[in-house]
Amino acid sequence: MNIQTQQDASQMMIELYQNTFVQRYWGAIGRFMGRGKQASLWTSVAFVMGATLLLGIAVSTLLGETQFTTLKAILANLMWLTYGTLMILVSISINTRMVEFLRQRFVRSLEDEDQIQEFLHWATQWFGNRRAQFFISLIFGIAMALLTFYSIYPATKFSLGQTLIFFLAFFHIGVAIYSFLSLLAFALMLNRLCLILFPDDPASSPILLQLSKHLRDYLLVFSFASAGLLLLDSFTGVLNPNVILLVVSVWTPILALFILGNQAFSLQIMRVKHERMEQLQFEIRQISDVNQPDKDTLAHITSLLNFHDRVKATRNSLDLLQKSV
Repeated sequence: MNIQTQQDASQMMIELYQNTFVQRYWGAIGRFMGRGKQASLWTSVAFVMGATLLLGIAVSTLLGETQFTTLKAILANLMWLTYGTLMILVSISINTRMVEFLRQRFVRSLEDEDQIQEFLHWATQWFGNRRAQFFISLIFGIAMALLTFYSIYPATKFSLGQTLIFFLAFFHIGVAIYSFLSLLAFALMLNRLCLILFPDDPASSPILLQLSKHLRDYLLVFSFASAGLLLLDSFTGVLNPNVILLVVSVWTPILALFILGNQAFSLQIMRVKHERMEQLQFEIRQISDVNQPDKDTLAHITSLLNFHDRVKATRNSLDLLQKSV
């Protein structure tokens, strides 16, 4: 394969990621905070979450929503926004690491240029569509704001100020949901790609182990995030049937990624195993065609048969929850 093609694909990945809605959004806020220079992401996120709290309190005060302007309500919202801050920082961090892995390692594991083009098509479709990134964050923010409000305050009159805080927090967390959706599409695309793996033990190929590690990081982060969401929900309000819908909405994409990821890994491993066993079977048939094989030929056939059995005995799958060595 042309090395230049791989380098071009890597450069294209950088440009696509740098021009996503999230990167441009936080970049603009960082420049505003730094007065022309780029402030740190932590500073930008803390500023936005602080402004969200003040805006929500101001709206509740103007509308006379006294239940949500007490010290207890402010402290509860501070916990929600702290959760949002951590989720935003962690999500952007693991997304950045994933993109670096894809452009530096994953591209080099593809067999031909057509495979690279299909991979770049996925990247363009998901990283290059800023409008979709914005609207998914918007829809997620609205849906989760209403769901969270009515799961915590089912018997309380609707509060615009409180819902606004929830909406802005979840809108910014929407980057995590979008990345999760892109990974689901990635797992489906992975079924159609042919990665370069170790033919004698494909499940031990470094590219699969590294990819499983990155996907496992997403699963663990989102599992802890969903647990934190439910903990905050129960801590700041009263548990009610709406929480069941919240649990389903949070855990469905996590389970989907786990299933699709394991399926994609199994297909990759089985493909290479079958190719290798067919190659060994072909070699054995060629040698066996000799009318009167000598002792060395029989020993070679036996060696190939043993080798075939060892390849056949290797793992057929790679568990995403299993820690790679």
